Amino acid sequence: MAACEILFAHYEHTYVAPGERFPRRAQSTDPIDRDVRSHPHYTPNSDFRTVGDIFSMELNPERKKPLTSAR
Repeated sequence: MAACEILFAHYEHTYVAPGERFPRRAQSTDPIDRDVRSHPHYTPNSDFRTVGDIFSMELNPERKKPLTSAR
């Protein structure tokens, strides 16, 4: 039952209706221009301290480093 719930939740976010180009936007209270780069990145054993570090050319050139890494 749990697997079906996960599948249906994923389907709800990714379904593209006939005639539409993209999935419909999910309702959100976040402002469209919210900058998340300074938000802390809480993954154990990660070199990244903020979400912005993941997209940083200095800390993650070409963005090929995995989000977590062994230390």
